[in-house]
Amino acid sequence: MQELKCKICGKTGFKSKSGLAGHMQIAHGVKSKTVITSRDEISNRLGVVERDIKELWNVTKKVVDLLTEHSEVLRTLTEAKKEHIEASSEEDRDILES
Repeated sequence: MQELKCKICGKTGFKSKSGLAGHMQIAHGVKSKTVITSRDEISNRLGVVERDIKELWNVTKKVVDLLTEHSEVLRTLTEAKKEHIEASSEEDRDILES
């Protein structure tokens, strides 16, 4: 069996992984990772992840829709500016193009 050793301070002599985990938490404030074993708990956590993914998808879709709308407005304004410049006198065109 491999000797259990604290990666932070190098202390050895632990009888189990839980002993090492307790040392890490008490001596160094490091919390051990929680291992999920219950099917219900896994299912609940997957449900939360699924909900979060759906929410992220909806927000992303709204952002894409807003960006599409914004680009259409910019395109319309750019075309209107070009038409205005073309309809202006040469002196006005120099001012408008700057």
